[in-house]
Amino acid sequence: MQTGWCPALKQDITSATLNKNKNGTANRALPTGRRPRKALPPSLKMAPAEGAEYHWVVMAASRLELNLVRLLCRCEAMAAEKRDPDEWRLEKYVGALEDMLQALKAQASKPASEVLNEYSRKVDFLKGMLQAEKLTSSSEKALANQFLAPGRVPTTARERVPATKTVHLQSRARYTSEMRSELLGTPEMDVRKRTRCHTPS
Repeated sequence: MQTGWCPALKQDITSATLNKNKNGTANRALPTGRRPRKALPPSLKMAPAEGAEYHWVVMAASRLELNLVRLLCRCEAMAAEKRDPDEWRLEKYVGALEDMLQALKAQASKPASEVLNEYSRKVDFLKGMLQAEKLTSSSEKALANQFLAPGRVPTTARERVPATKTVHLQSRARYTSEMRSELLGTPEMDVRKRTRCHTPS
């Protein structure tokens, strides 16, 4: 009695069963007429979040999204560096990121909602970080820094930890050091003033 199997399919199954590699596992044979998938370039992949076992893959990213990711990486690198008080480029770049993000959300072929939320989270963090730096006292800066939420997923595959999270920790340590200096520096100045006042002429 005929089984009704296609001869080509039967040949593929037989070859997959007999074709063994050195480890003893069978090599999966592709069905006739199918081509192997090509791996996506690294620029279109988002690395996994810290402690997660999955990763996001940006499928068919638009030119606008690619430009947004490039500018976001540039802003994250500038935020991690020591900048002069008169530095204005980062604020302009973050403003451009906001405009690009709004345009990306309005596109018909926009990315998944999880990806857009991650972009928004990072842009909001950079914007809040710049606003916190404009505050006068270090205590106000430290308080504003506590309410900032850095990104959860690295922007590029080369990052092990999100760059915004690193910037968040750096700014927290800097503001804590400034607060300590203010608290310890004020008594010393008072002691010096009192010593000068009581010094006999």
